[in-house]
Amino acid sequence: MDDKDQNPRLRRVQWMYGMIFASLASLILRLAYVQIGQGAELRQEAQNTMLAKLPVAPARGWIYDANGQLLAYDQPSFDVILTRLRSKQQDYHAMAQLLAPVFHMKASDLENTMANKLGYLTQITLLEGATPEQISFIEEHQTELPGLEVVPTPERVYPYGDLACHILGYLGSPSPDDMKLPQYQGYNPQVQKIGKAGVEAEYESILQGTLGEQVVETNSLGVPLRYLGYDPAPQSGSSIRLTVDGHLQAMVQQYIVDELKTVREKYGYVPQDVEVVVLDVKTGGVLAMASYPYYDPNWFVPTGGAQVDQAQRDKYMNQTHAFYNYAIMGKLQLGSTVKPVNTIAGLMSGVITPDTTISDPGYVRIGNDVRHDWQPGGHGLVNPVKAIQESCDTFFYYLGLWLGKWHGGVPAGESLAEWSDTDRVKGLNTLFYWEWLFGLGQFTGIDLPGEEAGYFFDDNIDKRDPKKVISYDYPLLTAMQSMAKTGKFNDRVVNPTDYKLTVLPLAGIGQQQYVTPIELAQYALTLATNGKRLQPHVLDAILNPDGSVKQQVQPVVLDTINVKPQYWQVVKQGMYDVCNAPGGTAYGSFHDAPYKAAGKTGTAQYLVNGQMQNISMFIGYAPADNPQVAIAVRVPGGGESSEAAVPLARQVLDEYFKEHHEFFPPNEWTSTAIPSNWKQMTAYTSVEDAVPKRQP
Repeated sequence: MDDKDQNPRLRRVQWMYGMIFASLASLILRLAYVQIGQGAELRQEAQNTMLAKLPVAPARGWIYDANGQLLAYDQPSFDVILTRLRSKQQDYHAMAQLLAPVFHMKASDLENTMANKLGYLTQITLLEGATPEQISFIEEHQTELPGLEVVPTPERVYPYGDLACHILGYLGSPSPDDMKLPQYQGYNPQVQKIGKAGVEAEYESILQGTLGEQVVETNSLGVPLRYLGYDPAPQSGSSIRLTVDGHLQAMVQQYIVDELKTVREKYGYVPQDVEVVVLDVKTGGVLAMASYPYYDPNWFVPTGGAQVDQAQRDKYMNQTHAFYNYAIMGKLQLGSTVKPVNTIAGLMSGVITPDTTISDPGYVRIGNDVRHDWQPGGHGLVNPVKAIQESCDTFFYYLGLWLGKWHGGVPAGESLAEWSDTDRVKGLNTLFYWEWLFGLGQFTGIDLPGEEAGYFFDDNIDKRDPKKVISYDYPLLTAMQSMAKTGKFNDRVVNPTDYKLTVLPLAGIGQQQYVTPIELAQYALTLATNGKRLQPHVLDAILNPDGSVKQQVQPVVLDTINVKPQYWQVVKQGMYDVCNAPGGTAYGSFHDAPYKAAGKTGTAQYLVNGQMQNISMFIGYAPADNPQVAIAVRVPGGGESSEAAVPLARQVLDEYFKEHHEFFPPNEWTSTAIPSNWKQMTAYTSVEDAVPKRQP
């Protein structure tokens, strides 16, 4: 190849090298300019910027009812966070004066919060649930508000207000005492809320998620320049599905309010509390649990709380004790609802048989004391089935006495003191232990915080003042251990005292036992299942992000009680007759039901404002031949059991079967959807009217 062919290629190579040389020269000159000409300025700018990390709360898991309806979820909200800056003095007074009109707060309160809390914290929350106008104001005045940031925060929403409020619970900021507990280590109390009650508290570790941090580049004044992403990113909590049937729960709450109106019209007062618990007999799942009075969990969420007068809210909560979940905490005497299990205690102990019959004159004499039956003149000839059906007190007075070997007096050869410490204790132990086996007087194990256990009690008479009765908790297990070792047990707590002779007969009719409604419901379920005691629960499943089941809750059998089949037949016939045979104490409400229920009524007394009032109660299950659902209803101050508890139970069971499209004609069937008019129903409006929203 000659020189003419090579020259064009050489020229192109030379041209390319020239371009590379020029580019490198330009880069060197630019670097020299930046290093020498702008170095001081850029070094100063670098010193005036910093990286900050803002905590970002995770989205909390959602809560669904058994039919997939949302009972609690998160929506976007914005909190105003103030960070203490090291590189610049912050004028809290000036900042407070600027923010107070926009935050609708006193400037002095804002300034005190800044000065006091930032003395030991690096970040504080000045405002929760900021409005668009407040956010805009902060953005426009960033240079005057060093260290102030608007942080996106999930906010809890309870779309149906007070529906299932005691099951759901509510959220609140962790207290200093909360932060000392191991389960809250790593929480940021400025941005994270925790469950304070209900499933929000019980399943906090599942619902909460993991805190994240937003990396922000700011200038020396704390004004954000760039958002650099998350390090680490917040991780959402898991959602859960409950066993609760939202539709049934809504109707139960409404029926309670309706019943309160009836009681008020009849007696001139409103009972302080009412409880209804409905359990799935097959699983122990809580289908509905209502504890009146109700409250709205939204009142304790920043946005919802800001809409109501907090002083008025607190007054309502304190006066009504609406925080208190009476269904799992409220202990009262269980009255005649105890008679089915006491019948089993008598049959299994051999003191009665299915054929035992008494002639009831309407009273029984114990020493110098006379105990009357609720029905004047008595019930005539009474066997165990009729005793349950008509709730014959006299039969169960005798049953209690016979368990203590009292047949008109102490056994031959025993003194009263010896009998008190031996046979009497044995009789009490037998009654109370069988009741305990069926779930009375002990924790049910329900997965809700704050459950209280019922208890048994004994009475003494002070010899120095025979009119003075001293009641105290009866230590059942201690008494049983003492009887097993020594054959006697003395638990007199004041000397000199005598045992009250009527304790045994009163225990026979449920006057020496205090229990909660959830215990009554578990007891009803155990009767329905022939002795299989299930643990009540409200959690049905933990869900994956796509809504599929991650973990399914399985039924837990706490105990299986062995009772002879013929004895079950006696008790179940008696409970069936309560609802379906003339003379049954619930016959008036249940005799025309399209399904056959079995149950037991109960009435006890308690002291309210210096006056004795009746506690109206009912336990039961349905259908009687193949139980699906167990129920317990308690209306303190509701009159006799047939006046309040029984009609209320009938309404609830009707609603259950209408929803399940059984027994009722199709034109009466209902769906599982939460009623579309829920917010127009008085179960909702009465609560919202009690704590109305602020006027704009």
